[in-house]
Amino acid sequence: MSSLSQIIRHTAQLHGDKIATRLGGRSRTWREIQDRVSRLASGLQGLGIEEGDRVAVLALNSDRYFEFYFGVSWAGAVYVPVNNRLLVWHTETG
Repeated sequence: MSSLSQIIRHTAQLHGDKIATRLGGRSRTWREIQDRVSRLASGLQGLGIEEGDRVAVLALNSDRYFEFYFGVSWAGAVYVPVNNRLLVWHTETG
């Protein structure tokens, strides 16, 4: 496989009804993840994100972070994580 989006498609095809993520009382199957990631990618493209663009995120780990990571790739963009500790450092020293 050559891209992260292919991993989601392939896994959804093999294990569509199995739980992919669980956080608190929320759980999603691989098929639901594929749908959400695909819709997120379409939304990013609708906002003008093009292939090769950088998309940054500042967030804690969660199921939505997971979806965002794959959605950016699905849209053809480059995922750029921002270390949330930098924000804490800045607010403590500023």
